[in-house]
Amino acid sequence: GLDEITEERATPILNQIYEKLGKESTQAVVISCRTGNTNRIKALSLCPDRMDFQIANLDERSIEQYFSAKQMGSKTDKLASLKGSRLVADVKDILLLKLLWDTIEQLDETSTITDLFKKKIDLLLSDPSHSRNIESLNLPNPKREAVLSLTEDIAYEFQNMFQFRMPQQRLLDLILNRYPRVNYSEANAIMGYLADAFFDKAEPDDIESNSQFIFHHRRFQ
Repeated sequence: GLDEITEERATPILNQIYEKLGKESTQAVVISCRTGNTNRIKALSLCPDRMDFQIANLDERSIEQYFSAKQMGSKTDKLASLKGSRLVADVKDILLLKLLWDTIEQLDETSTITDLFKKKIDLLLSDPSHSRNIESLNLPNPKREAVLSLTEDIAYEFQNMFQFRMPQQRLLDLILNRYPRVNYSEANAIMGYLADAFFDKAEPDDIESNSQFIFHHRRFQ
């Protein structure tokens, strides 16, 4: 996951990989990276004798095979009704395919990729564990809209910082600034809810650093 780390961290990590390559106990090293990431260029110069593989875009046949293997007739029939649509043609990767599977019964031929994300977010918030916990949060009613509005603020802050990770303290500060009447315990509960629904948590490299929060996928951001 070379594109998931900063350029500063990439160099020592690649050096460690280079050392591993020289050991008899190392049979192979597999590195994944988005094609446009600058860390990939460093990896290419490090390993001139590598084998390159590129993950191809999905096509309609692949999508049909995925739905067929799931063996749920209603969703397979719905996919057939959308065959040839712009929506299905735009499903190029596994994330979008999974979103299509999760939401297809709520879509039609006018739906777009953006609708996949909107429907998925609706499903997340209506999930029993999330819908039950949301009522305990100290947020103004309707709490669902308050959660979405707060998450939009957080997504904007990510973009403003030009970052994909946010320190725990920064996330807590955003919540307290948006809702100054909540106490620390209530702010922690809100942060925990958002983390369960929308974020992955990365633990720090050292004990003095904050945990980092990342959207489940960058396109949710």
